[in-house]
Amino acid sequence: MVHEMRRCTVTEFLDYYSPFRPSSASIDNARQILFQEGHLTEVLDGDSSVAHRLANFGSQPSSNPTEAQIYEPLVEVVEACGLADCRHRTGQRRQRQFHYVNCASSSMMSEIDGTSFRVDATVSAGVDLAGVTQRTLSSETAVVAEFKRSKVDGERKVNREQLVGAANHIMNDDPRRMWMYGITIEGEKMAVWYFSRSHSVKSDSFDFSENVDAFISIFLSFLFATEAEMGYDPTVHRVFIGKDIRYVYELGPAQSPVYYLTVKPIYNPRILCITGRKTRVWKAIQVTGTERDQLQPMEEGKYVALKDVWLDEGAMTERDIQEEIFRKLDSVSANDYEWAAPVLKDRVKNAISTKAYRDYFMEIESDRRGAIAKAPLSTSKADANILGSKSAKRKKPGSNFVPGTTQHTTSSTHTGVRLEDEGIPQRAPRDHRPKQQYRVVYKHIGTTLHDLGELPDTFSGVLDVFFALILLFLARWVHRDISTGNILIVKDPKYGRSIGKLSDLEYAKYTEDNKPTEGGLKTGTPFFMPLEIHLGRKPIFDPQLGPRMTSRPADFDRKTFDMFNPQPPPTRKKSTQQPKKSHLPTPQPPTPKFRFQHDLESLWWIITWLLMACVDHEGIERDQLGVTLEERVFTHKSLPSDRPIRFFLEPIASGITHPGLAEVITYLEEIRSELIRIYMLPTVTYKQYCQMYEQVGESLGLLVFEVRQAADVKFRPPKSKSILAAQSQARSSMAMDSADYVPGSSSLSSDGEQDGIASDDGPDEIELSEDDDEEAQTGKRRLRKRVKRDER
Repeated sequence: MVHEMRRCTVTEFLDYYSPFRPSSASIDNARQILFQEGHLTEVLDGDSSVAHRLANFGSQPSSNPTEAQIYEPLVEVVEACGLADCRHRTGQRRQRQFHYVNCASSSMMSEIDGTSFRVDATVSAGVDLAGVTQRTLSSETAVVAEFKRSKVDGERKVNREQLVGAANHIMNDDPRRMWMYGITIEGEKMAVWYFSRSHSVKSDSFDFSENVDAFISIFLSFLFATEAEMGYDPTVHRVFIGKDIRYVYELGPAQSPVYYLTVKPIYNPRILCITGRKTRVWKAIQVTGTERDQLQPMEEGKYVALKDVWLDEGAMTERDIQEEIFRKLDSVSANDYEWAAPVLKDRVKNAISTKAYRDYFMEIESDRRGAIAKAPLSTSKADANILGSKSAKRKKPGSNFVPGTTQHTTSSTHTGVRLEDEGIPQRAPRDHRPKQQYRVVYKHIGTTLHDLGELPDTFSGVLDVFFALILLFLARWVHRDISTGNILIVKDPKYGRSIGKLSDLEYAKYTEDNKPTEGGLKTGTPFFMPLEIHLGRKPIFDPQLGPRMTSRPADFDRKTFDMFNPQPPPTRKKSTQQPKKSHLPTPQPPTPKFRFQHDLESLWWIITWLLMACVDHEGIERDQLGVTLEERVFTHKSLPSDRPIRFFLEPIASGITHPGLAEVITYLEEIRSELIRIYMLPTVTYKQYCQMYEQVGESLGLLVFEVRQAADVKFRPPKSKSILAAQSQARSSMAMDSADYVPGSSSLSSDGEQDGIASDDGPDEIELSEDDDEEAQTGKRRLRKRVKRDER
């Protein structure tokens, strides 16, 4: 949050950010009511003219014992403002829809676990409580307020962190929120805040007891605003099915919308930063409308996946990217895949001629672009000092649930925590692009790769996705976020089996797209991020360690080999090369851009993780090396530690997986060696990329054959410490959903949805985090020393 904050003047805030600007006559009317009810006193101004100030705040608030006693008079003051005849500056009369609520002695009730905060006051909708102390619902809270009687830096910092934490929780809690507001009072100084997925801004502080007109303008704007002006999305409706809280989304054309009722969340990460994409994915079903009698399913049992995300304004949507990829594939000629072995060539030819390439991507049923958050005011200034840099603390799960909530997700896995979601503060302020809502409905829900439950089916899905990556290569696109959560297995009657499909294309990029990108920004899921992308620098590869390939016997026929239905592999000639220790790679500029080999490397990391973490070792004496690597190679860190670096750069040791899969390691090593070969090339030609796909496909086909043959090896859900930690991160409020991952920044603990941009700039500095384990800190220290030495 530190680097997403901006500052503006009070007047600028009222003119640009407030829900609406009340007319001068409305302010005069409210001032008159306050004076008549004794809330204002007349004082002589410096030039002997008469001015007004709030009567109950004439003395320094810090002289009173508690915040509750100091600011309790605000209840009657704000209520009096609500009696005014309020009109917009255009003259349009406004109806009051919101009320000021004093709630200093009660906790906020929420639909998402983890709520344990209290706010001092709110401006809430749907109730006329006349300021009576009340336990408020996050769903009804449009403005949160935090008060501190002291103006000292420590108290002021705590006050602001509490406000931002409350706003963040509410925006996570309620999918209807496009933006919301906040108020802080420190002593007699008041400021008003605006929070959105585009950016957040705080007004300059002013003395609310003296600047009465500003005080009145703010509260008139809040009390008489419409729900849409306060940030409630009119196309998302909160409904009840029995006692359960659900949401109905409107999609499709605005003239003839289609409606989808949420059933339960599939993916709803808790995020640290308000700015960003804030992706939600729901299991949903189509209904006929939003009224109670319209909430019956149109087709019983036909569930879909509904994704709700904020994109950069004007960015390509999932449908846009799919259609562009498909358009490119339609223009592919036979010469473009002449390099492929005959069996693969026939498969590609059939996919393109029959448009079966669509089967390898999630089918879109409906979508819609939604509201656009405000762009930052041109005269506002980035100010990282508004909040300071202290890391937020993880909150323990609370019990302040709203009865009937359907948002509590108990099946979060590591794939719910992207590296952008990792809570890494951004090093420097950047231009905040306006964000636009985007909702897309996939025709099928599918099962994520790590939840499939059977090893042969899981690795068949891996083969399907490899073919999807070949199609992307032919279209000249890279995915840039290959992870188990983005590989969905869907039953397809056309093929008589389940098929692996690629989803989440918002990060995908056309490789000949030379549009400028923001510096220092990364995308990817940390478990499966390509090493040099994760490092932010190109490593140095030891020529003595790779590439090395196992040789094929003379009777092995590549022309007839079918990687998708491989026959028993030929006898292999084992390499006698012994693994050697490699030096920790020295970071070297420039930062590598995302290329085709990076998607394949992510797939390699997925295969490695499946072999380590998703194989049942019960009753098997497992090599301690495998246990240690599983826990230390796959971690959520801002930079990879020494262990995953060495794991990829050095030959793979035996004992990392079930003994029944020992032969698999041979082909896993072949894929790694082929990737190393590509990485060691100064530049990579199209022909060399073709050779890479051909070699990786052959090795992958043989690897999958070995998995299918190992009938005694069973799948298990991931249970390692790193996975459990990731599950905690996915449920906690520490995951950040900001726009991009900045390498070299200290990690708070765990995403920032990003705008899918590969960087040309590396980290200026490598920082240690209190959340890093000893090995990660050691690796970072070494990297930092080497960077400094290279700079010298």
